[in-house]
Amino acid sequence: MLYYRNGKTRVDGEVSNGSQESFGLTATVAFTLAPQWGLQLRYGQSVAQNEFGLEGKVCQVKLATFI
Repeated sequence: MLYYRNGKTRVDGEVSNGSQESFGLTATVAFTLAPQWGLQLRYGQSVAQNEFGLEGKVCQVKLATFI
């Protein structure tokens, strides 16, 4: 889960009312491939935002070794 909120922005020296606010959810699944190797799959997306908030999706694959 990610909640993001940012204050007012300044463009070319002028303050705007464009505060950013967004809420996102992610799901992660992890697998052990061998005693020293792991695989992690992650998917997430923004589920609510105001007109200036962050919007989008993320897909991630991560391979890790344990030493």
